[in-house]
Amino acid sequence: MAMVVGVALLFVYVFTHRVSTGTDTVTTRPPDIVAELDGPSGNGPEGLLVLVGGGSPAVLDTHTGDLTPLPGLPTAPGDRAVLQPVGDGVLATVSSDRASRALLVRRGTAVPLGDVVAAVPTRSGDIALVTQGNGSTTVRLRAPDGALRPPWSVRGLGVPVRDTVGGFLLSRVLTTGSSGGELLLVDARTGAARRTLGTGRVVLAATDRLVAHLPGSCRADCRVTVSDLATGKDRQLPAVSGAPAAGGAFSPDGEMLALSVPGSFDGGESPRGGFVTVLDLVDAQWSVVPGVLTPAAQQAGVDWSPDGRLLVVAVWRSDRGLIGLWSPDRPGDPPVVLRTQPPGDRTSRIATAEA
Repeated sequence: MAMVVGVALLFVYVFTHRVSTGTDTVTTRPPDIVAELDGPSGNGPEGLLVLVGGGSPAVLDTHTGDLTPLPGLPTAPGDRAVLQPVGDGVLATVSSDRASRALLVRRGTAVPLGDVVAAVPTRSGDIALVTQGNGSTTVRLRAPDGALRPPWSVRGLGVPVRDTVGGFLLSRVLTTGSSGGELLLVDARTGAARRTLGTGRVVLAATDRLVAHLPGSCRADCRVTVSDLATGKDRQLPAVSGAPAAGGAFSPDGEMLALSVPGSFDGGESPRGGFVTVLDLVDAQWSVVPGVLTPAAQQAGVDWSPDGRLLVVAVWRSDRGLIGLWSPDRPGDPPVVLRTQPPGDRTSRIATAEA
């Protein structure tokens, strides 16, 4: 599973009217696009779960349609959670207006891990707990038995992306006003720098071996770069039409990359719907997922099933989500849309897991 990494800008567009001076002609901005996920209703395969983050963190069984609050996770009004599967549990990062904390939830019991900016699992089985302060970023590793390893720090404000074969990947901002981060690989145990992948970059998706990123300065029709962290080779993908992709996910075998492109306003007034497109990295063919539509500055959530057979797509309305399952074996068919609509909004995130 790839975790979608990276941050979307959210804007509220207000409908306005303009009256021409000296005439009776009224020009009205076209209404914004409404979020849609069109496809036949149905169920998913047995064993496929969707972890739904946001203000009502829950687990959705795609086969039965059962939606269950994440057992054992304590939350309060105003809290929002990001959920990641880890081993036989779930790593939850819960934030509010006051603070952000990490918890490891297993078998209905939540173990507090402390206040963090973010938390990610490592390849060794540790959990990396990341904090920021005084212009630096500190990482402390928590072992599976609960022991804390010695912390290390790097200069700048870093957000963890993933622990990879090339090292622990951070997106680091050294100066304010940066259009993107410096992609820095460091030793997960010591923080010693290994190499820099690029500067001014926005991460879209990552696996243990691959990371997809684009220039933070790009505003339209952007080219995504896929870096192989084992070989050090970069691959430039064909440009994706429209606004810059805001998120993505690699299939478990690394052969497909799903990108979520948010809606936008072309020329300031004509709305252009957001969509999801999938690139087969073997034959370099793009497939746009049918039936996906998002309004301006909003993108669909995407993640692959653990077996790589299905792409899970989430489209959010004001307080509910539409969840669809799309098969790359039938690229022209729209997603099968689940009947259960979990609570959430445009900032909610999803991840997949096995039952």
